[in-house]
Amino acid sequence: MYKPAKGSHTKWFHPRLPQSIIIPGKDGSDAKSYLEKQVNEALANLKKLEESEE
Repeated sequence: MYKPAKGSHTKWFHPRLPQSIIIPGKDGSDAKSYLEKQVNEALANLKKLEESEE
């Protein structure tokens, strides 16, 4: 899920994760490496949560 933020930024969040990720730029823009790392870490955390519930 996401919410529009200031300018061309969007705030992405998942209801089961405590942190959100703010992504600058317009759709289709290349992501910076630090943003890719944040997204990958959030996905890994979500996967751990799902596995712990099984």
